[in-house]
Amino acid sequence: MGGVEFEYLMLKDEIFSQCRGCLVCFSEGEDHCPCKDETPIIEQKMHAADGVIFATPVYGMNVSALMKTFIDRFSYIFHRPRFFYKKFLFSLLPELLSLRRFSITWNW
Repeated sequence: MGGVEFEYLMLKDEIFSQCRGCLVCFSEGEDHCPCKDETPIIEQKMHAADGVIFATPVYGMNVSALMKTFIDRFSYIFHRPRFFYKKFLFSLLPELLSLRRFSITWNW
């Protein structure tokens, strides 16, 4: 893929806290979130990208705990228009026994 720039962001290497469910991000804005971690940097990278690919293994018929924490921490984004036209791909790898791969693509 000549000319394509990309960056791997491994959730296991990032520092982000579990969402506390306080809803401050909804009522006062994400700048007031009590969790002080690297999520603003990650959000800035996603915003600057032309597209984002999310990939996770499936454990116990669900995404990994790291991906779930990531989704929870960025839940305020789903209600903000700044990412509505961003392209992203979400790829799940089901249990190793089935070895089937599938992808779901949405406009975000």
